[in-house]
Formats: sequence, structure tokens, C-alpha cells
Amino acid sequence: MIYVYSAQHDKSRKILMPTAVTLTDVQIQRGQFRIGPLNFTINPSEKIALLGSNGCGKSSVLLAIANLLPIQSGNVTRPNAIRLSNGIFSPTPEWTVQETLRDAVGKNARAAMAHWRLEEVSRRRLASLSLGFQQRVSLACATFADADLILLDEPANGLDPMQWQQLNDWLNQEMLASAVVVSHQPERLPHSIQRALIIDETGLQFDGSLSALPAPWPSRVPS
Repeated sequence: MIYVYSAQHDKSRKILMPTAVTLTDVQIQRGQFRIGPLNFTINPSEKIALLGSNGCGKSSVLLAIANLLPIQSGNVTRPNAIRLSNGIFSPTPEWTVQETLRDAVGKNARAAMAHWRLEEVSRRRLASLSLGFQQRVSLACATFADADLILLDEPANGLDPMQWQQLNDWLNQEMLASAVVVSHQPERLPHSIQRALIIDETGLQFDGSLSALPAPWPSRVPS
């Protein structure tokens, strides 16, 4: 499942403020499972890969950043000049693709539909779509939301190679928004993503370049 969150500009303010998000000694509890402490900062316009083994808590970290999961201790600092959207992408299943995009991205709906090649299903209801098309609708909402911060949990799921390349192209071209991308194939991520974080239940284990990942992670050859 993909989770899409965006921290959008406060339209009432004429000046866009820096959008760094900082986690300080953050611990997260989900049932019997605890993660942390975590300490790192997502800098303005930075693209980051979030890595870790299955079940280590990557999705929980995204939820905590988006203020959708309470943290047990520590602090997540977000600028006052941005607001978080409703968070998990969970539109009304009875809505059509066209209605969903108009609601999510407004005037950018037509461009989002064209970029993600959704015209052929524009009048179909979301509940009738395949996983791949549902994923593309999610990504259309995220990538055209005029967001300061976009968090993507396994966005490649359900995408064919051409669609994955579309996402990579967008990440390479997007200069303003920060992005955190959970992926199990860091060597395939676009070169706009230069920094990687590796987490496990005990906290942050690595914070550095994608070209210097520790074994057994496959390091990307520097361009």
C-alpha cells in the first residue's frame, strides 16, 4: 500500500518559509513494537531514501513525520508556515479519477492526468481500478499538489518500468519540494536522491550518501 502525505504552503502567507523537518530523540510505539530513538533532519528541497528491513518501522516513521501517528517521546519540529494535509491517501471509492484529481490538486488536475496517463480511466470509479492505476492516481495527487514535503512509501509497487521512470523523472525535475522515498531498490533511485537513511528498531543506523551504503545494501555508482 502506498501512503502519500504532503505539507502544503500556507496560502495566506506571501513568503514561502524553509520547510526543514527535524526529529529529535523520537521514539514510536505501535503495539508491542518500538522504534527509536531517531534523530535526523529533512532539509528544504532535499530528496532522501529511507531504507530498512521489512517490518522495521519505515511506514511508522512516515506517519510520525506527517503527524498521523503519535510519538511516544521526543519531538518532531515542523515549520509554522506549512500545514499537513489529511495524510493517508484514502479518497472516496465511488469517486471517479477525474473527481479525485480535481479535489486533490485543483487546477493541476489536467496536467496530473496527462503526466500519469490517466485519461483512459478518467471517468472510472476508483474502486474499479487495478492496483497499478490506483498507484498512479495516488502519485498524481502527490506530485501535483504544490507541496513542500512529499512522503512516498514504496511508490514503485504496482508500477511498470515506464511508470517508475516517470516517477524518477519527476523527482529529478522537482527542485522545490522535499521528498522522502521508501524503497527496497536504492540503486535504481534517481540521482536527485543523494542521501540515504537506514533505520531499524533501535534507531538510525546510517545517514550518508547512496553511493556509500554499507553491506549488504547495493551502493549506487556515483554519476
